[in-house]
Amino acid sequence: MRINNYNVDPSKIFLRSSNNGISYNGFHRKRIGDWNKAEYWTGIPDCKECGGFFGIDKEFHGFGIVLHRPTIEMCEWRGKRISIDCNKVCVSEYRVVAINEDIPDYILKQCGYNILKSGDYVSEISDGKWIIFGGKIGKITGGFQYFYSESSVGNAEITGGVQEFYDESSIGDTKIIGGNQYLHNESSVGNAKIIGGKQHFYNESSAGNAVITGGEQDFWDKSSAGNAIITGGKQHFSERSSAGIARIAGGTQYFYNIFSASNAKITGGYQGFNRSVVLNHKL
Repeated sequence: MRINNYNVDPSKIFLRSSNNGISYNGFHRKRIGDWNKAEYWTGIPDCKECGGFFGIDKEFHGFGIVLHRPTIEMCEWRGKRISIDCNKVCVSEYRVVAINEDIPDYILKQCGYNILKSGDYVSEISDGKWIIFGGKIGKITGGFQYFYSESSVGNAEITGGVQEFYDESSIGDTKIIGGNQYLHNESSVGNAKIIGGKQHFYNESSAGNAVITGGEQDFWDKSSAGNAIITGGKQHFSERSSAGIARIAGGTQYFYNIFSASNAKITGGYQGFNRSVVLNHKL
């Protein structure tokens, strides 16, 4: 099999994920096409003792591949391979041959994922695991969806399921009634209307221009409420997160551990400050 000018053994394909090449314990893989060899390989079928590189393949993929990391990697292994807990594999040596959208659809599908790309359309997602690089969705009522490469929910209504956003992707203009939404790597809620569910913001992500009337929002890792209009719900700000320039007229906001209300305009609601700094905001 030929992938990106590399001759690849189709029987030795597996998937990993990384944060732009960096994975567990700070390991930094080599560039695409170069081999990575485990220095402490033991072959013991245990997560803490095998000493190799983890991933999933056609045979063992129950563990999943998305671990709050923005890069999906199609890999070829050589040397030794063992299964662990019958839901993942560990290999002694591997190389990356393609990432994200360059990975053939069937490789992702054989590991348990549905795929949506630009030009595709699905009327409803109610179950299963989906990797989304583009396309359009009518509504989301369940399942697990992972959004990459600046993709967006668009106008789809979200009433359930779990949605993860990476690579500056956006929730778009949707209405969020339920479910759990996780935003990573500078992703944004966009212009969403949030009346329920629970939203988690990490890695400088933002509530964008959202109108928040309900639900529960947690902000971490320098994330921000952005330009949101907040009239309800419950918001928690921790770990250098900020209320941004949000307009807060209701709801309940909690600020923890020396972090800031920033330039927010607060005219109502209840604010609790625990070792927090209140900077420049207008009461």
